[in-house]
Amino acid sequence: MSKWIGWACLGLLLGVVSLGIVVPRSSGEDKPEPGAPKRAEGPAAPKWEYLVSHDKLETRELNKLGAEGWELIAVTGERPSRAASEYAAPGFYFKRRK
Repeated sequence: MSKWIGWACLGLLLGVVSLGIVVPRSSGEDKPEPGAPKRAEGPAAPKWEYLVSHDKLETRELNKLGAEGWELIAVTGERPSRAASEYAAPGFYFKRRK
């Protein structure tokens, strides 16, 4: 039984190796010439604009920004301001496509 498994594995290995020989390889015709401009692959990367607000925003205001296309991407917590007795408001970070 183990001899049969050994021969089967060898046959499988030879079949996999032979695929590399049977499958035609690229002739290199699709390579760009040196100095040729690069082709864009896929759609262009999106351009974003950003908005940062340190105001306390209510749900109504957040919904209005969302309706204008702004997406909330981060919120920072309250942090001490430069004056030791005050705290800076949290920061709301938004982005939208230009």
